[in-house]
Amino acid sequence: MGKQDKLRLLYNISDAEMYQESKTKRGFFLEDKADFIAFDAGFADPFADGWEDEIEAAEAMDSDEVLDDQSLQLTAAVESEMDNCRDKFQDTKYFIEKAFPDNLGVWQELGYDNYEDARRVQLKMVQFMKNFHTKSEKYKVTLIAAGYTQLKIDEIETLRAALDAANQTQEAFIGNLPVLTQARYKKNNEVWNIMVRVCSAGKRIFKNDYAKYQRYLLPPGEESPEALSILGLVSDQANGNPLQGATLDLQPVGVNTTSAANGRYSFGGLPDGNYTLTVSLADYVTQNIPVTITGGNAVEVNVPLVHV
Repeated sequence: MGKQDKLRLLYNISDAEMYQESKTKRGFFLEDKADFIAFDAGFADPFADGWEDEIEAAEAMDSDEVLDDQSLQLTAAVESEMDNCRDKFQDTKYFIEKAFPDNLGVWQELGYDNYEDARRVQLKMVQFMKNFHTKSEKYKVTLIAAGYTQLKIDEIETLRAALDAANQTQEAFIGNLPVLTQARYKKNNEVWNIMVRVCSAGKRIFKNDYAKYQRYLLPPGEESPEALSILGLVSDQANGNPLQGATLDLQPVGVNTTSAANGRYSFGGLPDGNYTLTVSLADYVTQNIPVTITGGNAVEVNVPLVHV
């Protein structure tokens, strides 16, 4: 897949919100299934079951948060192996200097001159430990005579192999991240597209039923402007932070909704006329706001709530 062909998510809400919206819309669809099938026979069984399967498959894929956690774990594993290698070299220096006092040539052969550079970089440390083991084998008779053991020399290679394996595992994971991300985007977009199709049909089927039309609006901020009649943001007047979960009741049509995680809300499919929007949320002063729709144009009503 070329760079220009990379998938992008078709929505701006979180994946969790998208899954929940899709489940909620599917519940509404099941209630209204007969009307949907009458409108388009393509909504007949097994459409609803297929939709559910797609949601479950998308939810089962690793999220960005899960992938980040796995990456952190792999990074921690590599750093732990790096620490083991650093400690091994520092411990061995005692015996090197005991076996070869003031012999700078041997010290450099065993890595003294490039340790500082290698200790910070995984691949360099792997090569450092390889050379360290080779030279320790070369001088093992003298090292063993100074109290070092063959077991300790063998451990140098064991630690090198462990670091190499941890590094390869991390690199393989990093290399596979774009593939995992693109697969998740593809699956999530499939779920989103199903919901968009249902909502598009629902708004036509229930164009004269305000309450049911409201059911099939996409999440606030995701719906096309022409489908909306009233929209806005509910926020805390003191700090401007968006408020989630505020109840917005619209009279005299008797439809209601709640503000989303981003504080946004919307109503759609309403005829021209005068309305009263009541906005309430625990610990905030309820507001009653007159709203007039004319010419079928959407009206933006932002609602800064005052804390009690």
